[in-house]
Amino acid sequence: MRAAAYLTSREARRRLREALEDAYDLTIAADWSELDHLIRREATEVIIVDPVRPDVVEVPAIERLRAYYPSLPVVLYMPFGPSLADALLRLGSIGVHRAVFFDHGDTEKALRQAVDEAVESSVPETILARILDGLAIDSAGVEGAFRLALGNVDTVRSALDWSSFLDLPHRTFYRTFREFGLPSPKTCLLWLRLMYAARLLEDPGYNPYDVVHRLGYSAPSNFWRHVQDTLGLRASELRYAATFETLLRRFLSDQLRARTGTEDSS
Repeated sequence: MRAAAYLTSREARRRLREALEDAYDLTIAADWSELDHLIRREATEVIIVDPVRPDVVEVPAIERLRAYYPSLPVVLYMPFGPSLADALLRLGSIGVHRAVFFDHGDTEKALRQAVDEAVESSVPETILARILDGLAIDSAGVEGAFRLALGNVDTVRSALDWSSFLDLPHRTFYRTFREFGLPSPKTCLLWLRLMYAARLLEDPGYNPYDVVHRLGYSAPSNFWRHVQDTLGLRASELRYAATFETLLRRFLSDQLRARTGTEDSS
């Protein structure tokens, strides 16, 4: 899973890299503008920022990020000081609740835990929780496979990619899905990616071309075709005609009908 950070302290950047290196693909932005670009064009699922400057706390910059990307979790990693109270209250009011203070308990464990907890409300984890609840499948293997696909949407672009990432033979991978009454990995992956795209487009900061980049499509036309073939929509209509909730309901109802048909035929 990708994380992006804007931290002015070199030592803070080093500590964050060491804390996340085994679990996150971390990119450090040079400024707020580059951070915004990373959010829009790469599959960034959590950001870590330090808004404290010598004479000001840059609360408006974070407020803007929250306004444009409300689904994106934010972790504060900043120096501690008594003048931060008002800023923390303002940021808390817009959903920024996790803070780690530099040189005040910012161990690798504390940093990793703050980011891990923030990711629980990310787009991939939100989609995963809703799908697992709707499918009522109690399988660590299926959950892990779906989490991997949603957390690596820019690199898991085909069923072959998916099975390779999981280090499973292709046939074994397909058989596992059949055993749980699921459609093929190819079909599941297509729906996961469409639901991910629809959820992103509910945030005002993303446009369809941003989604194409975040999903790792080599050509925008491939995304447009998937939307047209599966949903009967033009890509420009996806934001307004198909929300994440509508796609989720359609996916789950298709699976329920398929399972019922399988049970009836047996």
